[in-house]
Amino acid sequence: MSKSRLLITFVLLMWFASALNAQTAGPALVPLEVRAPSVVQFEYDPFSGLPSSESFSVEVHNLSPGDSDFDELAQQQAILSIQPLDAASFNLVGQTLQLPVELVSNNQPSFTRVEQGYAGAILLSPEDSPSSVSEFTINLPESLYADAGGYTLDLEISLLDALSNEPIVASRLMTVEVSVVQKLQTNIAGTKGRYEDGANFAVIDFGELQTGEEQQVFIQVRGNTDANITVSSENNGKMLNKENPKLYVDYTVDVDGQVSDLEAPLVLARTLAKDLQGSAYPMKVTIGNVSKSFSGIYQDIISVDVSPQ
Repeated sequence: MSKSRLLITFVLLMWFASALNAQTAGPALVPLEVRAPSVVQFEYDPFSGLPSSESFSVEVHNLSPGDSDFDELAQQQAILSIQPLDAASFNLVGQTLQLPVELVSNNQPSFTRVEQGYAGAILLSPEDSPSSVSEFTINLPESLYADAGGYTLDLEISLLDALSNEPIVASRLMTVEVSVVQKLQTNIAGTKGRYEDGANFAVIDFGELQTGEEQQVFIQVRGNTDANITVSSENNGKMLNKENPKLYVDYTVDVDGQVSDLEAPLVLARTLAKDLQGSAYPMKVTIGNVSKSFSGIYQDIISVDVSPQ
């Protein structure tokens, strides 16, 4: 008799414990699926002076909408967490550099920075909808130096119980891929004061020519790759008389320590400073012997071209 009562008590206790678990487990009982793109891609130009960004959505989908057993639980909140997979930092990683990025929620006010990543409370399944959609923008700030090439950030998107902070469903992996465009820009210092993507024009005016007279300018180059700087002369190192092109005055250039008469193009291979200011290389122009030159206006065009090595 006592054995039967003990068995009944045990069964009643087990039933009560099961009912309690059903009430406290919360969103863990809701069949859900986290949907997000596997890859988010965009480009970045560090010398444009503009930020770069791309938007994406994370959808928490209720696989049993309209099921009365789950509707009440689906209205509860959970924590949507987006963390770097390696748990190190929220940075894009390239071969030589890391670039910090920012994640902004477009429709979830509670979403904020948490440790290495971001997290915020969401409704599992808003009323009259089988899905909760969170929209985000990932931003790369302007004026951030970056070597040319590819950068990646692997993210883990998780849905956590708001009380226990334990995962509700399997996490989703997403990779952010950013392509940093290769860029080289040049400027002749003191003429425009800014860099140009295409051609720009400068003038060195010697006034009345004198033998051995010198003038110096600076070739400014910035970019995110090693550069070849090519200095060439339209007239192969000769300033021609404007009225009589058969008359000329010789000159030489000294570009960052390399002297040339520019009968052939002068090519310098240079590794640029890894910043947005770039590197400056002096170019000195020296006039040859003018003692036997006829009067007139003499001129030449020197071209400075930069290209990737």
